[in-house]
Amino acid sequence: MNATERGRLRHVVSMVYGRPWFLREAEFRTMDEIVQFHVAGGRLSADEIQERLDAAAARNGPRNGARTSGTVGIIPIYGMIFPRASLMTEMSGGTSISDIRAAFRMAQADEAVGSILFDVDSPGGFADGIEELAAEIRDARGRKPMVAIANYGMASAAYYLGAQADEVVASPSSMVGWIGTVMVHQEFSKMDEQAGVTTRIFRDPAGKFGGNEFEPLSDKAAADFQRDVGDFSTQFVNAVAKGRGVSVATVRADFGEGGGMTAARAKAAGLVDRVETFDATVGRLAGNKVQARIAAAAWPTLPTGGSSETVSVGGGTWVWDNASSTNGPEIAAGPIKSHTTATTDEPWDGPANEARLPSESGPLHAAHAWVDEDADPDAKASYKFIHHRVSESGAVGAANTNGCSNGIAVLNGGRGGANIPDGDRPGVHAHLARHIEDAGKDAPPLSVAGAREAEAALALARAQVGR
Repeated sequence: MNATERGRLRHVVSMVYGRPWFLREAEFRTMDEIVQFHVAGGRLSADEIQERLDAAAARNGPRNGARTSGTVGIIPIYGMIFPRASLMTEMSGGTSISDIRAAFRMAQADEAVGSILFDVDSPGGFADGIEELAAEIRDARGRKPMVAIANYGMASAAYYLGAQADEVVASPSSMVGWIGTVMVHQEFSKMDEQAGVTTRIFRDPAGKFGGNEFEPLSDKAAADFQRDVGDFSTQFVNAVAKGRGVSVATVRADFGEGGGMTAARAKAAGLVDRVETFDATVGRLAGNKVQARIAAAAWPTLPTGGSSETVSVGGGTWVWDNASSTNGPEIAAGPIKSHTTATTDEPWDGPANEARLPSESGPLHAAHAWVDEDADPDAKASYKFIHHRVSESGAVGAANTNGCSNGIAVLNGGRGGANIPDGDRPGVHAHLARHIEDAGKDAPPLSVAGAREAEAALALARAQVGR
Protein backbone atom coordinates (compact mmCIF):
# COMPACT_ATOMS: atom_id res chain seq x y z
CA MET A 1 0.00 0.00 0.00
CA ASN A 2 1.50 3.35 -1.02
CA ALA A 3 1.43 6.59 0.97
CA THR A 4 -1.64 7.92 -0.85
CA GLU A 5 -3.62 4.75 -0.16
CA ARG A 6 -2.59 4.74 3.51
CA GLY A 7 -3.67 8.36 3.80
CA ARG A 8 -7.05 7.60 2.25
CA LEU A 9 -7.48 4.61 4.54
CA ARG A 10 -6.72 6.60 7.67
CA HIS A 11 -9.20 9.29 6.63
CA VAL A 12 -11.93 6.64 6.41
CA VAL A 13 -10.79 5.03 9.67
CA SER A 14 -11.01 8.38 11.50
CA MET A 15 -14.72 8.54 10.62
CA VAL A 16 -15.41 5.19 12.25
CA TYR A 17 -12.84 4.26 14.89
CA GLY A 18 -11.69 6.02 18.04
CA ARG A 19 -14.93 7.96 18.50
CA PRO A 20 -18.06 7.29 20.60
CA TRP A 21 -21.13 5.87 18.90
CA PHE A 22 -24.71 5.36 20.06
CA LEU A 23 -25.36 2.56 17.59
CA ARG A 24 -26.48 -1.05 17.13
CA GLU A 25 -23.76 -3.60 16.54
CA ALA A 26 -25.07 -4.71 13.15
CA GLU A 27 -24.72 -1.22 11.67
CA PHE A 28 -21.23 -0.81 13.08
CA ARG A 29 -20.22 -4.05 11.40
CA THR A 30 -21.56 -2.69 8.13
CA MET A 31 -19.34 0.36 8.49
CA ASP A 32 -16.41 -1.92 9.27
CA GLU A 33 -17.05 -3.71 5.97
CA ILE A 34 -16.88 -0.34 4.20
CA VAL A 35 -13.50 0.31 5.81
CA GLN A 36 -12.23 -3.09 4.71
CA PHE A 37 -13.43 -2.26 1.19
CA HIS A 38 -11.18 0.80 1.29
CA VAL A 39 -8.33 -1.21 2.82
CA ALA A 40 -8.49 -3.46 -0.22
CA GLY A 41 -8.13 -0.38 -2.44
CA GLY A 42 -11.79 -0.11 -3.36
CA ARG A 43 -13.25 3.16 -4.60
CA LEU A 44 -16.78 4.02 -5.72
CA SER A 45 -17.31 5.52 -9.15
CA ALA A 46 -19.71 8.43 -9.71
CA ASP A 47 -22.29 5.98 -11.10
CA GLU A 48 -21.96 3.71 -8.06
CA ILE A 49 -22.41 6.66 -5.70
CA GLN A 50 -25.55 7.73 -7.56
CA GLU A 51 -26.84 4.16 -7.45
CA ARG A 52 -26.52 4.16 -3.66
CA LEU A 53 -28.23 7.56 -3.41
CA ASP A 54 -31.14 6.26 -5.48
CA ALA A 55 -31.33 3.11 -3.35
CA ALA A 56 -31.43 5.17 -0.14
CA ALA A 57 -34.22 7.34 -1.54
CA ALA A 58 -36.16 4.23 -2.53
CA ARG A 59 -35.81 2.81 1.00
CA ASN A 60 -37.29 5.95 2.52
CA GLY A 61 -39.92 6.26 -0.20
CA PRO A 62 -42.90 8.50 0.63
CA ARG A 63 -41.81 8.72 4.28
CA ASN A 64 -38.91 10.98 3.34
CA GLY A 65 -38.99 14.51 4.74
CA ALA A 66 -40.95 16.38 7.41
CA ARG A 67 -44.65 16.68 6.64
CA THR A 68 -48.04 17.20 8.24
CA SER A 69 -51.11 15.01 8.53
CA GLY A 70 -53.98 17.26 9.49
CA THR A 71 -52.75 19.09 12.59
CA VAL A 72 -50.00 16.54 13.29
CA GLY A 73 -46.45 17.58 12.40
CA ILE A 74 -44.47 14.46 11.46
CA ILE A 75 -40.69 14.61 11.80
CA PRO A 76 -38.75 11.69 10.28
CA ILE A 77 -35.71 10.15 11.97
CA TYR A 78 -34.65 7.48 9.49
CA GLY A 79 -31.42 5.59 9.10
CA MET A 80 -28.17 6.45 10.81
CA ILE A 81 -28.00 9.78 12.65
CA PHE A 82 -25.15 12.16 11.81
CA PRO A 83 -24.36 15.63 13.17
CA ARG A 84 -24.77 17.37 9.80
CA ALA A 85 -26.12 16.53 6.38
CA SER A 86 -23.47 15.18 4.01
CA LEU A 87 -22.93 12.70 1.21
CA MET A 88 -22.73 10.03 3.93
CA THR A 89 -26.25 10.79 5.17
CA GLU A 90 -27.56 10.64 1.61
CA MET A 91 -25.75 7.41 0.76
CA SER A 92 -26.90 5.69 3.93
CA GLY A 93 -30.45 7.02 3.79
CA GLY A 94 -29.69 8.62 7.15
CA THR A 95 -30.75 11.77 8.99
CA SER A 96 -28.79 14.70 10.36
CA ILE A 97 -29.17 16.35 13.73
CA SER A 98 -29.35 19.71 11.97
CA ASP A 99 -32.30 18.58 9.83
CA ILE A 100 -34.18 17.12 12.81
CA ARG A 101 -33.65 20.32 14.81
CA ALA A 102 -34.80 22.54 11.95
CA ALA A 103 -37.97 20.49 11.40
CA PHE A 104 -38.69 20.42 15.13
CA ARG A 105 -38.36 24.19 15.54
CA MET A 106 -40.53 24.77 12.48
CA ALA A 107 -43.25 22.50 13.87
CA GLN A 108 -43.11 24.24 17.24
CA ALA A 109 -43.53 27.64 15.59
CA ASP A 110 -46.30 26.59 13.17
CA GLU A 111 -49.67 27.53 14.67
CA ALA A 112 -51.39 25.03 12.37
CA VAL A 113 -49.47 22.18 14.00
CA GLY A 114 -51.23 21.01 17.13
CA SER A 115 -49.00 18.04 18.03
CA ILE A 116 -45.67 16.58 16.94
CA LEU A 117 -44.86 13.00 16.02
CA PHE A 118 -41.27 11.77 15.64
CA ASP A 119 -41.46 8.95 13.10
CA VAL A 120 -38.42 6.83 14.00
CA ASP A 121 -36.78 4.00 12.10
CA SER A 122 -33.12 4.31 13.05
CA PRO A 123 -30.27 2.17 14.43
CA GLY A 124 -28.68 5.22 16.12
CA GLY A 125 -25.51 6.95 15.03
CA PHE A 126 -22.87 9.46 16.09
CA ALA A 127 -22.81 10.67 19.69
CA ASP A 128 -22.07 14.21 18.47
CA GLY A 129 -24.97 16.59 19.05
CA ILE A 130 -27.41 14.05 20.50
CA GLU A 131 -27.44 15.41 24.06
CA GLU A 132 -28.03 18.97 22.87
CA LEU A 133 -31.00 18.00 20.71
CA ALA A 134 -32.40 15.70 23.41
CA ALA A 135 -32.34 18.55 25.93
CA GLU A 136 -34.11 20.85 23.47
CA ILE A 137 -36.88 18.31 22.94
CA ARG A 138 -37.24 17.66 26.67
CA ASP A 139 -37.36 21.40 27.45
CA ALA A 140 -40.20 21.82 24.94
CA ARG A 141 -42.51 19.49 26.87
CA GLY A 142 -45.88 20.99 27.57
CA ARG A 143 -45.94 23.39 24.62
CA LYS A 144 -47.41 20.89 22.19
CA PRO A 145 -48.01 17.17 22.74
CA MET A 146 -44.96 15.26 21.46
CA VAL A 147 -44.91 11.55 20.68
CA ALA A 148 -42.05 9.40 19.34
CA ILE A 149 -42.97 6.15 17.60
CA ALA A 150 -40.65 3.26 16.78
CA ASN A 151 -41.68 2.58 13.22
CA TYR A 152 -39.98 0.06 13.14
CA GLY A 153 -36.74 0.58 15.01
CA MET A 154 -35.69 3.02 17.74
CA ALA A 155 -32.16 2.13 18.72
CA SER A 156 -29.45 3.82 20.76
CA ALA A 157 -29.13 7.48 19.65
CA ALA A 158 -32.66 7.31 18.21
CA TYR A 159 -34.03 6.12 21.57
CA TYR A 160 -31.95 8.78 23.35
CA LEU A 161 -33.97 11.37 21.38
CA GLY A 162 -37.31 9.56 21.40
CA ALA A 163 -37.30 9.11 25.19
CA GLN A 164 -37.49 12.90 25.59
CA ALA A 165 -40.97 13.12 24.04
CA ASP A 166 -44.10 13.19 26.21
CA GLU A 167 -44.93 9.68 25.08
CA VAL A 168 -43.02 6.83 23.41
CA VAL A 169 -44.93 4.36 21.23
CA ALA A 170 -43.75 1.18 19.53
CA SER A 171 -45.48 -0.31 16.52
CA PRO A 172 -46.21 -4.01 17.17
CA SER A 173 -43.27 -5.41 15.19
CA SER A 174 -40.73 -2.83 16.39
CA MET A 175 -37.50 -3.21 18.33
CA VAL A 176 -36.48 -0.60 20.91
CA GLY A 177 -33.49 0.07 23.15
CA TRP A 178 -29.74 -0.47 22.73
CA ILE A 179 -28.92 2.10 25.40
CA GLY A 180 -25.19 2.62 25.73
CA THR A 181 -21.98 3.74 24.04
CA VAL A 182 -19.38 1.94 21.97
CA MET A 183 -15.94 2.94 20.75
CA VAL A 184 -13.62 0.77 18.63
CA HIS A 185 -9.90 1.40 18.13
CA GLN A 186 -7.67 0.20 15.31
CA GLU A 187 -3.96 0.81 14.76
CA PHE A 188 -1.72 0.06 11.80
CA SER A 189 1.79 -0.19 13.21
CA LYS A 190 2.23 -3.77 11.93
CA MET A 191 1.00 -2.79 8.48
CA ASP A 192 3.40 0.17 8.42
CA GLU A 193 6.24 -2.05 9.60
CA GLN A 194 5.62 -4.46 6.73
CA ALA A 195 5.57 -1.51 4.33
CA GLY A 196 8.89 -0.26 5.69
CA VAL A 197 7.35 2.80 7.36
CA THR A 198 8.49 3.87 10.83
CA THR A 199 6.54 6.53 12.71
CA ARG A 200 7.88 8.24 15.84
CA ILE A 201 5.75 10.54 17.96
CA PHE A 202 7.19 13.24 20.21
CA ARG A 203 4.70 14.50 22.78
CA ASP A 204 4.28 16.69 25.82
CA PRO A 205 2.45 15.95 28.05
CA ALA A 206 2.56 12.16 28.05
CA GLY A 207 -1.12 11.76 27.21
CA LYS A 208 -1.01 13.98 24.10
CA PHE A 209 -2.11 12.17 20.90
CA GLY A 210 -2.83 9.02 22.90
CA GLY A 211 -4.77 6.26 21.22
CA ASN A 212 -3.51 7.08 17.73
CA GLU A 213 -3.36 4.52 14.92
CA PHE A 214 0.42 4.66 14.44
CA GLU A 215 1.45 2.76 17.57
CA PRO A 216 0.11 -0.01 19.83
CA LEU A 217 -2.52 1.16 22.30
CA SER A 218 -1.02 1.96 25.69
CA ASP A 219 -2.70 1.06 28.99
CA LYS A 220 -3.24 4.75 29.68
CA ALA A 221 -4.83 5.39 26.29
CA ALA A 222 -7.07 2.35 26.75
CA ALA A 223 -8.13 3.65 30.17
CA ASP A 224 -8.82 7.08 28.67
CA PHE A 225 -11.00 5.53 25.96
CA GLN A 226 -12.96 3.56 28.56
CA ARG A 227 -13.40 6.71 30.64
CA ASP A 228 -14.78 8.58 27.61
CA VAL A 229 -17.19 5.74 26.85
CA GLY A 230 -18.32 5.79 30.48
CA ASP A 231 -18.88 9.55 30.39
CA PHE A 232 -21.03 9.35 27.27
CA SER A 233 -22.98 6.40 28.65
CA THR A 234 -23.64 8.25 31.89
CA GLN A 235 -24.94 11.19 29.87
CA PHE A 236 -27.12 8.81 27.83
CA VAL A 237 -28.57 7.02 30.87
CA ASN A 238 -29.23 10.27 32.73
CA ALA A 239 -31.11 11.69 29.74
CA VAL A 240 -33.25 8.56 29.42
CA ALA A 241 -33.98 8.64 33.16
CA LYS A 242 -35.12 12.28 32.90
CA GLY A 243 -37.15 11.63 29.78
CA ARG A 244 -38.89 8.55 31.11
CA GLY A 245 -39.31 9.82 34.66
CA VAL A 246 -37.44 6.92 36.27
CA SER A 247 -34.23 6.47 38.23
CA VAL A 248 -30.81 5.95 36.68
CA ALA A 249 -30.70 2.58 38.47
CA THR A 250 -33.92 1.56 36.71
CA VAL A 251 -32.50 2.45 33.30
CA ARG A 252 -29.30 0.50 33.95
CA ALA A 253 -31.04 -2.57 35.39
CA ASP A 254 -34.31 -2.82 33.47
CA PHE A 255 -33.90 -1.09 30.11
CA GLY A 256 -32.06 -3.85 28.26
CA GLU A 257 -28.48 -3.55 29.57
CA GLY A 258 -27.27 -2.41 26.16
CA GLY A 259 -29.50 -4.69 24.09
CA GLY A 260 -32.81 -4.24 22.32
CA MET A 261 -36.33 -5.39 23.13
CA THR A 262 -39.44 -6.30 21.19
CA ALA A 263 -42.34 -3.88 21.48
CA ALA A 264 -44.18 -5.97 24.07
CA ARG A 265 -41.13 -6.40 26.29
CA ALA A 266 -40.25 -2.72 25.93
CA LYS A 267 -43.75 -1.82 27.12
CA ALA A 268 -43.46 -4.16 30.11
CA ALA A 269 -40.05 -2.75 31.05
CA GLY A 270 -41.14 0.88 30.76
CA LEU A 271 -39.15 1.92 27.67
CA VAL A 272 -42.39 2.73 25.83
CA ASP A 273 -45.85 3.78 26.97
CA ARG A 274 -47.98 1.88 24.50
CA VAL A 275 -47.89 -0.49 21.53
CA GLU A 276 -49.78 0.99 18.61
CA THR A 277 -49.52 1.28 14.83
CA PHE A 278 -48.29 4.43 13.15
CA ASP A 279 -51.69 5.19 11.58
CA ALA A 280 -53.48 4.74 14.89
CA THR A 281 -51.03 7.09 16.60
CA VAL A 282 -51.52 9.77 13.94
CA GLY A 283 -55.28 9.41 14.28
CA ARG A 284 -55.12 9.71 18.05
CA LEU A 285 -52.99 12.85 17.89
CA ALA A 286 -55.16 14.40 15.18
CA GLY A 287 -58.10 14.25 17.60
CA ASN A 288 -56.24 16.31 20.21
CA LYS A 289 -57.74 19.82 20.35
CA VAL A 290 -54.83 22.11 20.97
CA GLN A 291 -55.52 25.67 22.02
CA ALA A 292 -53.24 28.69 21.89
CA ARG A 293 -52.05 30.44 25.02
CA ILE A 294 -54.33 33.25 26.18
CA ALA A 295 -52.86 36.78 26.10
CA ALA A 296 -52.36 38.58 29.39
CA ALA A 297 -55.07 41.05 28.42
CA ALA A 298 -57.63 38.23 28.58
CA TRP A 299 -56.87 37.42 32.21
CA PRO A 300 -59.29 38.68 34.85
CA THR A 301 -58.58 41.60 37.14
CA LEU A 302 -56.78 40.12 40.14
CA PRO A 303 -58.48 40.55 43.53
CA THR A 304 -56.77 42.69 46.14
CA GLY A 305 -57.08 43.11 49.87
CA GLY A 306 -56.67 40.79 52.81
CA SER A 307 -59.70 38.55 52.55
CA SER A 308 -60.66 35.46 50.64
CA GLU A 309 -62.38 36.19 47.33
CA THR A 310 -63.95 34.08 44.60
CA VAL A 311 -63.31 34.73 40.92
CA SER A 312 -65.15 33.21 37.95
CA VAL A 313 -62.98 32.49 34.92
CA GLY A 314 -64.05 30.67 31.78
CA GLY A 315 -66.84 28.84 33.59
CA GLY A 316 -64.57 27.71 36.45
CA THR A 317 -64.63 28.99 40.03
CA TRP A 318 -61.32 30.00 41.63
CA VAL A 319 -60.68 30.79 45.28
CA TRP A 320 -58.00 33.39 46.09
CA ASP A 321 -56.94 33.87 49.69
CA ASN A 322 -54.92 37.07 50.14
CA ALA A 323 -54.60 36.71 53.89
CA SER A 324 -51.73 34.21 53.76
CA SER A 325 -48.56 34.15 51.66
CA THR A 326 -48.72 30.35 51.47
CA ASN A 327 -52.18 30.16 49.93
CA GLY A 328 -52.99 30.34 46.24
CA PRO A 329 -55.61 29.69 43.57
CA GLU A 330 -57.61 26.53 43.85
CA ILE A 331 -60.60 24.98 42.08
CA ALA A 332 -63.32 23.91 44.48
CA ALA A 333 -62.59 20.19 43.91
CA GLY A 334 -59.67 18.08 42.78
CA PRO A 335 -56.54 20.25 42.47
CA ILE A 336 -54.50 20.70 45.65
CA LYS A 337 -53.76 24.27 46.67
CA SER A 338 -50.66 25.87 45.19
CA HIS A 339 -47.82 26.57 47.62
CA THR A 340 -44.24 27.81 47.71
CA THR A 341 -41.47 25.34 48.59
CA ALA A 342 -37.82 24.72 47.85
CA THR A 343 -37.19 23.25 44.40
CA THR A 344 -34.72 20.83 42.80
CA ASP A 345 -34.02 19.75 39.22
CA GLU A 346 -32.33 16.42 39.95
CA PRO A 347 -33.40 13.31 37.94
CA TRP A 348 -36.94 12.33 38.85
CA ASP A 349 -38.32 8.91 39.76
CA GLY A 350 -42.00 9.34 40.60
CA PRO A 351 -42.78 5.70 41.51
CA ALA A 352 -39.81 5.51 43.90
CA ASN A 353 -40.87 8.67 45.72
CA GLU A 354 -44.48 7.48 45.81
CA ALA A 355 -43.38 4.20 47.41
CA ARG A 356 -41.64 6.05 50.26
CA LEU A 357 -44.72 8.10 51.15
CA PRO A 358 -46.75 7.05 54.20
CA SER A 359 -50.47 6.47 53.68
CA GLU A 360 -51.52 9.60 55.57
CA SER A 361 -53.46 12.52 54.17
CA GLY A 362 -50.94 15.17 55.31
CA PRO A 363 -47.86 13.90 53.44
CA LEU A 364 -50.00 12.76 50.52
CA HIS A 365 -51.49 16.25 50.11
CA ALA A 366 -48.05 17.82 50.41
CA ALA A 367 -46.49 15.64 47.69
CA HIS A 368 -49.24 15.65 45.03
CA ALA A 369 -51.17 18.14 42.88
CA TRP A 370 -54.56 16.38 42.67
CA VAL A 371 -56.79 14.34 44.97
CA ASP A 372 -60.06 12.51 44.40
CA GLU A 373 -62.11 14.15 47.10
CA ASP A 374 -64.71 11.36 47.00
CA ALA A 375 -62.09 8.74 47.85
CA ASP A 376 -60.17 7.76 50.99
CA PRO A 377 -57.87 10.72 51.86
CA ASP A 378 -55.35 8.34 53.48
CA ALA A 379 -55.01 6.13 50.39
CA LYS A 380 -52.24 6.68 47.86
CA ALA A 381 -54.58 5.60 45.06
CA SER A 382 -56.66 8.73 45.72
CA TYR A 383 -53.83 11.04 44.58
CA LYS A 384 -52.15 11.92 41.28
CA PHE A 385 -49.26 14.06 40.04
CA ILE A 386 -46.63 13.42 42.70
CA HIS A 387 -43.80 15.93 42.20
CA HIS A 388 -42.09 16.31 45.60
CA ARG A 389 -38.99 14.49 46.73
CA VAL A 390 -39.71 12.02 49.54
CA SER A 391 -36.96 10.90 51.92
CA GLU A 392 -36.38 7.32 53.02
CA SER A 393 -38.19 8.20 56.25
CA GLY A 394 -41.25 9.42 54.33
CA ALA A 395 -40.69 13.17 54.82
CA VAL A 396 -41.85 15.39 51.96
CA GLY A 397 -39.12 17.70 50.64
CA ALA A 398 -38.43 19.97 47.68
CA ALA A 399 -40.60 20.14 44.58
CA ASN A 400 -38.86 18.52 41.61
CA THR A 401 -39.10 20.61 38.45
CA ASN A 402 -38.67 17.54 36.23
CA GLY A 403 -41.58 15.90 38.04
CA CYS A 404 -43.64 19.05 37.52
CA SER A 405 -42.80 19.16 33.80
CA ASN A 406 -43.67 15.47 33.46
CA GLY A 407 -47.01 16.16 35.14
CA ILE A 408 -47.83 18.97 32.71
CA ALA A 409 -46.87 16.71 29.82
CA VAL A 410 -49.37 14.12 31.09
CA LEU A 411 -52.02 16.84 31.40
CA ASN A 412 -51.36 17.63 27.74
CA GLY A 413 -51.98 14.04 26.65
CA GLY A 414 -48.55 12.46 27.05
CA ARG A 415 -48.11 8.88 28.33
CA GLY A 416 -51.78 8.10 27.90
CA GLY A 417 -53.02 11.36 29.43
CA ALA A 418 -54.55 12.10 32.84
CA ASN A 419 -57.82 10.50 33.93
CA ILE A 420 -59.16 13.49 35.86
CA PRO A 421 -62.12 15.83 35.19
CA ASP A 422 -61.38 18.47 32.53
CA GLY A 423 -62.39 21.17 34.99
CA ASP A 424 -59.58 20.12 37.33
CA ARG A 425 -56.80 20.41 34.77
CA PRO A 426 -56.22 24.18 35.06
CA GLY A 427 -55.79 23.98 38.83
CA VAL A 428 -53.33 21.09 38.58
CA HIS A 429 -51.41 22.98 35.91
CA ALA A 430 -51.25 26.12 38.06
CA HIS A 431 -49.90 24.10 40.98
CA LEU A 432 -47.15 22.43 38.95
CA ALA A 433 -46.30 25.54 36.92
CA ARG A 434 -45.86 27.64 40.01
CA HIS A 435 -43.10 25.34 41.32
CA ILE A 436 -41.32 25.57 37.98
CA GLU A 437 -41.50 29.35 38.01
CA ASP A 438 -40.33 29.41 41.63
CA ALA A 439 -37.18 27.70 40.28
CA GLY A 440 -36.68 30.56 37.84
CA LYS A 441 -37.80 28.61 34.76
CA ASP A 442 -40.56 29.09 32.22
CA ALA A 443 -43.40 26.65 32.80
CA PRO A 444 -44.94 24.86 29.80
CA PRO A 445 -48.52 25.99 29.14
CA LEU A 446 -51.59 23.79 29.32
CA SER A 447 -52.22 23.12 25.63
CA VAL A 448 -55.42 21.05 25.78
CA ALA A 449 -58.89 21.84 27.11
CA GLY A 450 -58.69 24.37 29.93
CA ALA A 451 -55.83 26.50 28.63
CA ARG A 452 -57.69 29.75 29.33
CA GLU A 453 -58.50 28.79 32.91
CA ALA A 454 -54.92 27.59 33.45
CA GLU A 455 -53.51 30.95 32.42
CA ALA A 456 -55.86 32.69 34.82
CA ALA A 457 -54.90 30.41 37.69
CA LEU A 458 -51.22 30.92 37.06
CA ALA A 459 -51.72 34.66 36.86
CA LEU A 460 -53.24 34.54 40.34
CA ALA A 461 -50.35 32.44 41.62
CA ARG A 462 -47.82 34.87 40.16
CA ALA A 463 -49.61 37.83 41.75
CA GLN A 464 -49.46 36.09 45.10
CA VAL A 465 -45.66 36.25 45.11
CA GLY A 466 -45.43 39.67 43.47
CA ARG A 467 -44.49 38.55 39.95
